[in-house]
Amino acid sequence: MAVYLLKVNLALMLLYGFYRLMVSRDTFFTLRRFTLWAIYGVTLALPVLDIAWWIEDTPATATLAESYAVNVLPALEVYAQGPTMTVFDALGYVYWLGVGLLSLRMAWQLMGIVALARKTRVRRMGGMRVHCLDGCEGPFSFFRWIFVNPDRHTAVQLNEILTHEHAHVAQWHSVDTMVAEWFSIFCWFNPFAWLLKHEVRVNLEFLADDKVLADGNARKAYQYHLLGLAYHPNHLDVANNFNVLPLKKRIKMMNKRRTKQIGMAKYLLFAPLAAALLIVSNIESVARTVGRNVPMARSLSDKAEQLLQTEIANPSQSAATLEDMTAKAVDEAARPVKKLTVSGTVRDTKGRPVVGATVVLRGSKRGTVTDKEGRYRLSEVPVGSAVEVKYIGTGTVLFTVKGSRRDVTLSVARPGDKQQAAYDIVDQMPNFPGGKEAMMKYISGKVKYPITKASGRVVVQFIVDTNGAVVEPKVVRSVSPKLDQAALDAVKGMPKWEPGKLNGKPVRVKYNIPINFEQYNATGVTISQVKGNTSSVFFVDGKRVDNVDALNPDDIESITVQKDEATMKQYDSGGKPVVLVKLKKK
Repeated sequence: MAVYLLKVNLALMLLYGFYRLMVSRDTFFTLRRFTLWAIYGVTLALPVLDIAWWIEDTPATATLAESYAVNVLPALEVYAQGPTMTVFDALGYVYWLGVGLLSLRMAWQLMGIVALARKTRVRRMGGMRVHCLDGCEGPFSFFRWIFVNPDRHTAVQLNEILTHEHAHVAQWHSVDTMVAEWFSIFCWFNPFAWLLKHEVRVNLEFLADDKVLADGNARKAYQYHLLGLAYHPNHLDVANNFNVLPLKKRIKMMNKRRTKQIGMAKYLLFAPLAAALLIVSNIESVARTVGRNVPMARSLSDKAEQLLQTEIANPSQSAATLEDMTAKAVDEAARPVKKLTVSGTVRDTKGRPVVGATVVLRGSKRGTVTDKEGRYRLSEVPVGSAVEVKYIGTGTVLFTVKGSRRDVTLSVARPGDKQQAAYDIVDQMPNFPGGKEAMMKYISGKVKYPITKASGRVVVQFIVDTNGAVVEPKVVRSVSPKLDQAALDAVKGMPKWEPGKLNGKPVRVKYNIPINFEQYNATGVTISQVKGNTSSVFFVDGKRVDNVDALNPDDIESITVQKDEATMKQYDSGGKPVVLVKLKKK
């Protein structure tokens, strides 16, 4: 929400600048109205539009196996007590307080107009229904209602007023007014929202004034009439008031020579500006995609990766040498690219051909698969580009194209080998006793939220061995030492699984499990909502309770959330997430 508001207000600021600089001085009032509508529409839509799919390449067919690279189990959620309020929470409360107060103010004004329409007498004047005012308020209109005190104006003045207000009614100017009001309410902290609202109101008056003059009313007399009403109080901000200030600007616009039709061309500049804002709003996606698709950028990225690997492998190499190598890589990437047909054979460490390995030109849709002899062939490959070779159960081998021949060796684990690497996907995946839901329940019961202010997602990786034992657990995404250890402790004690199988033989299989540690923003323990549902069922030490607000946080050992079907059925939660609270033993 905060990011969306930030993008909305930045776009509003830039588009308001375009309006003021480019179109606010011409006499194309209808075009200006459409432009103002476009500004509001574009401002609201830009932050939620994602153009990544317009510019992003479709992955190569040969890399479909990559989607199975890592088996990721459903995330577990672990909750603990957190701080009462952050600065961002306070700013959020201030923002919504402002929105609430301004909304109440507008609601009060709307109720005032409705009440006024009900209590005033209605007369027909010039073919229009008019609500007759008794006080000294200036004339105004709101949607289909026109309000005026006929006793305070001459017949000529009354005709001008009715023509003016009828223009507001017939062209539905109150819709513009309400949109501008609501926009200024939700962006109340942004001065450009209020400035744009003022531009909307003034342009609507230009349209109505233009209608009065087009109907043959005397220009000077009408302007003097406006000056005579300058000191009459306006009724409400949400209404279309007859004497909208500044009158000087309205009179100046009435006397201004009509803008030439060629001036409409400048409105076309709005489209590229909106497109530029769309790109800026999606700058991360664009940069990521362009980096993959631009040959030079991709080549430099690949070379940078190789240089980094060189530095890791040779820590004694001087920084100056690496600097020279980087400069050389940039020069090479800028030269015209020569293309080759690259072929070779992919074998394992014992010299046996690897069948079905994927060979892909990095960052493109082009790839192939090795045949029964382990051979591959790629044509039109730029010299200096990177090629990825991968096989299920292995990592990725990356090489730079320098010649037309390149053989590759992969460390492929095969059934029967003395030492097997861990597979990512096999014919028959390992199975925890009782299934995945039972495994998630087991780990949830073992995770303990340590005493720490840290929070975040810890990802633990482990291997199910050929005998079903869980081995080699390690943290692949760290948050803090305490949370990392809590996640590892929960995984280490798992019982044996049914091992995975490849070609009918047991093999080692790798798994990742994410565990979310989250703090609660409460002085006590308050669980108001669990992700994915609007309500939850609470159990304290196995006993169902209506809420946990009265619990002392110091008495709580852990809080876990279960959303799997087996647990919800076991606790008869009616399909709602189950929140398990475990108290410390006294």
